[in-house]
Amino acid sequence: MEMRTSIAAVVVFALATGVTQAQEGTATGTFTVNGKAAKLAYAYATAEPDSADKTKDIVRVTLSDVKLTPAQLAFPFGLQADMKAGKVHAVVADLKVNLQVLNTMLYDKAFKMDLVSIAGVSNKFEGTIDKKTVTGKLYRSAPGDSDGVKYDFSATFTAPIQRAK
Repeated sequence: MEMRTSIAAVVVFALATGVTQAQEGTATGTFTVNGKAAKLAYAYATAEPDSADKTKDIVRVTLSDVKLTPAQLAFPFGLQADMKAGKVHAVVADLKVNLQVLNTMLYDKAFKMDLVSIAGVSNKFEGTIDKKTVTGKLYRSAPGDSDGVKYDFSATFTAPIQRAK
């Protein structure tokens, strides 16, 4: 079962992703919205203690078609202006250390909203998370639909993990 949430609900669960510099990794894959594919080439990761268990981290992975600045990585509002201008297409996923995808946020102007937040079993991550790096594949097990906008994503990536400020 999939759930879509509004930006207000996402803010409640948001990690404070303030980073001083954007340490980028690499990604290879696509984010397709209404038949238009954006090539995902950049990967960023930020870790913060899990609010449910402070002894464990949640890692936010951002996959983008363009290089991002620390200001753009500020969640949840950093990507909105460039997304609305059609300058960035991004998939952002919150991962638990057990490799479960908690939530996935989609940034593409075709959605006609600040972001689409999707939770559910169709968002998958296969890979590894250690103290310094997250590597693997983030993908949909089946294409999705948000208010008539069709989307899909699949990318393999490696990113150094930064600690949120």
